[in-house]
Amino acid sequence: MLEINAFKSLIHKAIQYEYASWCEERDKKRAREISLDSTNEDKVPSELVQYDEYAFESYVIREVNQEFRFRNESLAKALCALDEVNRRIILEYFFLDMTDREIGKQMELSLHSVTMHRERSLNKLWRLLSDEDD
Repeated sequence: MLEINAFKSLIHKAIQYEYASWCEERDKKRAREISLDSTNEDKVPSELVQYDEYAFESYVIREVNQEFRFRNESLAKALCALDEVNRRIILEYFFLDMTDREIGKQMELSLHSVTMHRERSLNKLWRLLSDEDD
């Protein structure tokens, strides 16, 4: 049981790190963006045109009408191994900072059901990532 709790803590930290990286990238992108709603395309100076180049390969999971980027291939593959409901609960809980109650309301699930799905998903992630280390 101690290993599972340590793993849950480790997964929580890894997901929080990925979320922080994602937020940082999002904020950098927003700082560079110019809204074209209020600007005529012909008036945008050519020096403001920028093409993003990323030095790292990222793994994208599209869920909840958003893209979630991961640098860690193992974590991305493990999340993809979860079924859609469990993956969505994990992503909404850790990346969108939603509570179990908010997730349940959005997905029309009970609070207990969301909590159980999240716990089972974390256990499955632990097994998948532990098997990969062997």
